[in-house]
Amino acid sequence: MPTISKAQLAEPETPMLEIWDRMFNGLIPNARAVLDSLNYYTERDLQVPSQGSELTEDEKERLYPIASVLMEAAIESARMKEGVLVTTLDKVAKKPSLYFDGQLPAAVQWEIARDYRRGEERPGTFCMDVWGDEQTACPYALETPTEANIAKAAAAARCRIDELRTSGAPYNWANRILADHLGKMFRSSGRSIGRRRESAGKMFQGKVIYIEKGLFHDFLALVVPPLNVYLHEQRLPPVTIESVVRLAIEEFS
Repeated sequence: MPTISKAQLAEPETPMLEIWDRMFNGLIPNARAVLDSLNYYTERDLQVPSQGSELTEDEKERLYPIASVLMEAAIESARMKEGVLVTTLDKVAKKPSLYFDGQLPAAVQWEIARDYRRGEERPGTFCMDVWGDEQTACPYALETPTEANIAKAAAAARCRIDELRTSGAPYNWANRILADHLGKMFRSSGRSIGRRRESAGKMFQGKVIYIEKGLFHDFLALVVPPLNVYLHEQRLPPVTIESVVRLAIEEFS
């Protein structure tokens, strides 16, 4: 039986700086091991300092891009899902006055604007009626949308998206973000991305249990925990190291 998504009628606040701070501070306990994985100390002909000593400004700066990637993955994980988007559009189609409250998420307004019509013109021709001109110049005179036209646009957008939806489990784009950006960082340190399977020394139902290993895998094991802690708190799916490694190998091999 399909899961019924709940409509989202207001734009949630995305505390980007707060998320970034959490990601950066979450990296601190393993900072030296992370930097060592990227050949930071080898490139500078330095001994790896003790973990307990204070990080230098240069060490912190080297961690900043990693924290930014983790923040981007966290925000991507919270992006409105198609099921929620379709349910919200359906609700606006039935109650178009919700649009005039000015609280609808940007993703919902965008889809309504794509299918908005004043009359019989091509959908989206007067999309700025929906968006307004506060942040950009509009090449035509705006008109205040009618409830009827908002309802029609929301219904059309709902049908358009519903027809394009694919069956099966949703794709975790956060894994792709980590694979692309962290994969590039790791390769730029002079190390290659690869993986190997090793026996875990355990058996299950008469079969040997294998675990994934490799330098990039070990690097991710140091970097990913702050992100997964945050995702767990937000009740969002975790990123998986094995999936990130697989995607990175596909990308860079």
